[in-house]
Amino acid sequence: MTYHMLIAEDELEEFKLVLYLLKQLNIDSLFRITHASNGKQALNILENTPIDLLLTDIEMPFASGLQIASRVRQKNSDLPIIFFSCYDNFSYAKTAISVHACNYLLKPLDPMEFQKTMMHVIDLLQKSEANKKSLESRSIAIKNHYLYLTLNRMPFPDLSSLEAEYDFSFVNNYSRILLFHFDEPFFDCDATTSNKFIENLQKQFQIPFDFLNLDSSQSILLLKDSVELTSSYLVETCQKVQDRIYKLYHIKCYIAISSQLSDNYFLADAYEDMSSLIETRFFSRDRYVLIKEAQNKGKTDKPDFCSKLLADIEADIDTNNIKKLQNDIANLNRAFEQCKSISHIYVRFIYSKLLQLLYKNQPRAELVKDIEQIYSCSSIFEIERIIAVALSKLQTRLGCKNL
Repeated sequence: MTYHMLIAEDELEEFKLVLYLLKQLNIDSLFRITHASNGKQALNILENTPIDLLLTDIEMPFASGLQIASRVRQKNSDLPIIFFSCYDNFSYAKTAISVHACNYLLKPLDPMEFQKTMMHVIDLLQKSEANKKSLESRSIAIKNHYLYLTLNRMPFPDLSSLEAEYDFSFVNNYSRILLFHFDEPFFDCDATTSNKFIENLQKQFQIPFDFLNLDSSQSILLLKDSVELTSSYLVETCQKVQDRIYKLYHIKCYIAISSQLSDNYFLADAYEDMSSLIETRFFSRDRYVLIKEAQNKGKTDKPDFCSKLLADIEADIDTNNIKKLQNDIANLNRAFEQCKSISHIYVRFIYSKLLQLLYKNQPRAELVKDIEQIYSCSSIFEIERIIAVALSKLQTRLGCKNL
């Protein structure tokens, strides 16, 4: 990491001497240096530019180094300050102490004293940076934990000791959530890959968001309410993201888009809906971006049809009625494809019972193998292909040539 150093020095030769000493000490690469040739320029730079370290002469036109340091201390109590001056003046040294300067160096600069001072300052900067990262990590961890509890409707611990330091109302500042789901572990990758993934998302969405890993296969993108986005825009953007993910990582990703959050539709509500929506991927053919749609009131999602269809299928097999058997299986497939609120576990169970009918009076090994395949399928359409093969085998056994 490089640190931004401001050198306020009205004498050019003295400024060049500081640069020379930094190079001789082989620490010049640690700093990005800005030069102010008078006090007014230095004050202007400090007002508009973040600075990590100030080296300033005492006597300068328009504003002295002591005035500059006093202004700095009004805004930043920790910024390291080094004075240098031609004057061995006790009042100057006293003021330097009052603004907590790291050192007061006399000109011409003593290389050994300068080296000692700079090593001390570098140590301070590095410790400050480490402490800053530690505080940021702690803040992110607390924020993510609070988000996780909110999404899962879990009870909160006593936060009274943290409320002065953190504003937990941030959970009310989101407009939508996007749930990312991978059928295989992805978010247990190394930090570099994870950071690169988030950078790619930032390039695609170009809007403010927060990102939360839930587990190795799921993460959530929380869009902030500073920008209102249409559903069509989100679907289009998510499709581009999904395509990009597959191109970069050769892995399929499903993205569920929530409805707009409101006073009556909270984060936990949206997360619950998105989790259910992700489960419908089992019924979707090559559809990776899912968005919450209005419920069709004319459609029933009750699986009451299963028992009757299975009974009809068993009768079809017993009577060798292959044509009706084909139609009944097609009706079962169609009903499941349209009835997306049914658990995919229940769907696998029904198809396993169907296989038992299709393999009736046949060796058990092949039946067991196909049932195991059913429970490893990632979509209903893969199961339908297994059933089609089993039906073809039954047709061959019964001596029927046409499906």
